[in-house]
Amino acid sequence: MREEERSLQSLWRRRAASFGREMLPYVRYVGQSGLSLVLSFLVITFAIRYFQLLRDVPSDFPVTAVGVLALTIAVAWSPLRTWLSAADIVFLMPREAEMNVYIFRSFRRAAVQTALLLGALLLLYAPIYRQGPGKAGIAAVALIAAAVKALSMWGAWRERQVAWPRIRLLLRSLRWLAIALIMAAALVSEPWQGALFLVLVAALMALLYRLPRRHQIPWERLIAEETATRSRHYRFMSFFVDVPALPSPVTSRPYLSWLIRLVRYKHENTYVYLYALTVIRTELAGIMLRLLVLLGLILYWLAESAWLGGWGAAAMYILFVAIFGFQLGALHQAHRHTVWHHIYPLPESRRLADLVRVDRLALLVCALLLWLPLGVTLLVSGYAAAAAASLIAAVCYIWIIRPASLSRKLRREAEDDD
Repeated sequence: MREEERSLQSLWRRRAASFGREMLPYVRYVGQSGLSLVLSFLVITFAIRYFQLLRDVPSDFPVTAVGVLALTIAVAWSPLRTWLSAADIVFLMPREAEMNVYIFRSFRRAAVQTALLLGALLLLYAPIYRQGPGKAGIAAVALIAAAVKALSMWGAWRERQVAWPRIRLLLRSLRWLAIALIMAAALVSEPWQGALFLVLVAALMALLYRLPRRHQIPWERLIAEETATRSRHYRFMSFFVDVPALPSPVTSRPYLSWLIRLVRYKHENTYVYLYALTVIRTELAGIMLRLLVLLGLILYWLAESAWLGGWGAAAMYILFVAIFGFQLGALHQAHRHTVWHHIYPLPESRRLADLVRVDRLALLVCALLLWLPLGVTLLVSGYAAAAAASLIAAVCYIWIIRPASLSRKLRREAEDDD
C-alpha cells in the first residue's frame, strides 16, 4: 500500500476515534438519566408481545406486508459516515484521486452496521415467515436481501454523486420502491423467480443511474450529510446535558410551509412566525414526521390486536404523545442564545408566551394525527371508551398540563440567563 493511502486510512481512523471520544462524556450522562430503564421496559414489552404472537399467529396477520416494510427499511437505509468537514474542500480535495481508500473505509463501516441490523430483523422475522404463505425458504430470502443490500449501497453512492438535488431525490425514491417490490417478490415467489426479478430490476436501475451528470467525489453532499448526522447526535444529547451548539440545517418543505400563511401578519405575531418556521423548516419537522409514521403503525397494530381490551393501546398512545413533547422540547433551545432579538424592536415580553403557544399547537396537531390510526381502529372494533379516553387525556395534557410546566421551566431558564 502506498504511503498516501496509508495516511488517508490513518486520517479516517483518527477522525472516527475522535468522534467517539467526543460523544463518550455525553453517553455517560444519557446512561445516568434513566433512559436505559425506559429502553429496557420497551424491550421487555416487545419481547413479551413477540413471543405471544409466535405462540398464536392470527390467520389474518399481514405476514408479507410486515416483512416487506421491515426488510425494505433495513435494506434501503444506507448511511455513510465520512467524518468530512467544510475545511476538507481545501485540504483534501487536491487529493481527490486518492480518496477511494478513504471512502472505502466508510463503506465498510456502513456495510457491517447495516448488515447486523438486517441479520437481526431476519432472525426476528423468520419464525413468523414460516407460518405465512411464502414459497421460498428464509435462507433464500436472506440471500436475496443480502444481494439487494449490496446493490442498494452502490445505488445510494451513485445518488450522492448526482449533481441535481431533484434528480437525486427521484432516484432515491425509485430505489426504495424497487427494493420494496424485490422484497415482496422474494417473500411470495419461488426463489428463482425472486432472483430473476432482482436481476431485471437491478439492470433497469443501473441504466437509470448512468443518465444523470455526476461528481466523482460529492464533497458538498458528503459534508452536508456528516454535518446533519453530528447535529442529530448533539440534538439528542441536548435533552440530557448541555452540549456545544451546532447550526441547524434548514430544509424547504413546501407541503408544510403553507401553514405559515395561517399566521396573521402582525407585529405581535413575530415570535409565533419565527417558532413556527423553526418547527417546519428544521430537522425537528423531519423527526416528527418519521415518528408519526413509525409510531402510527405501532398504534395501529396494538389497536388491531385489542391489547388489554384497547386500554393497553390507549396507554401506549399517551406515552407516544409524551415522546412527541420530549422532541418538541428542543424548540425553546433554537433561539435561546441568539442576540438579534435584543437588537431589533421585537415584543420580547411575548416571546415565552408565543413559544408555549406554538409548542401547544404543534403537539396538538401531532397528537391528533397520531390518534387517527389508533382511534379509528378502536372505534371500528367496538372499543369506543378506550379511543375517547385516550384522546381526552392527550388533549388535557397538551392544553393544560404541558403549557403550565413548560412556562415554569422557561421562566426559570430566563431568570438564570439574566
